[in-house]
Amino acid sequence: MDRDPAKLLEQLPPGVLTCSLVAGFLLWGGFWAVFAALFQRNLAAVPEVHRQMKPGRTWWLVPFPVAFVFLFVVVARISGSWKSLFESRGDSSAGACGRKVGMLSAVCALVSNLLSIQPFLGGGPVVTTVSQLAALLLGIGGFILLIVYVIVINDLKMKATGETRESASDS
Repeated sequence: MDRDPAKLLEQLPPGVLTCSLVAGFLLWGGFWAVFAALFQRNLAAVPEVHRQMKPGRTWWLVPFPVAFVFLFVVVARISGSWKSLFESRGDSSAGACGRKVGMLSAVCALVSNLLSIQPFLGGGPVVTTVSQLAALLLGIGGFILLIVYVIVINDLKMKATGETRESASDS
C-alpha cells in the first residue's frame, strides 16, 4: 500500500475530500465556538472600564485561519482585563491572571497545527512520523492548558464577584 499523502489524495473521489474538509471545518468551528462563548461570558463579567476587548470579538476564534493568531490576542486581553480590575482594587493576589498558561496554550496550538501540515510537504516517513507525534502531543498539551486557562479565568470571575465554588454549586 502506498503511503504517500499526495498519491492518496489523488486516488480519493472528489466528494470524499470535499465532505472531509467540510466536516473538519465544522468540527474546528464547533470546538472554537465553545471556547469563544466561554471567553465572551468571562469577559462580559469584567466591568467595561477595565475591558481591553469587547466580549463579542472572542468569536473571531471560530474562522479557520484567524484562530492561529487571534488566540494570543484573546488570552492577552482577557488576562489584561482581569489584571486591570484587580490592580484597581489594590489586589495583587491574582498575579498575571492566567496569562502565562493561556499563552503557552496558544503556542502549543500554533506549533501543533503547523506541524500537522508537514505530511503534505514531504520529508520521508521518519520525519512525518516524528512531526505527527509531536503535533499530537502538543495538541493534547495545548488543549489541557486551554482548559486550565478557562478554569483560571473562571476563578478570577468568581473572585471578582465574591462568589465561591461552594455558593456557585449550591445554586
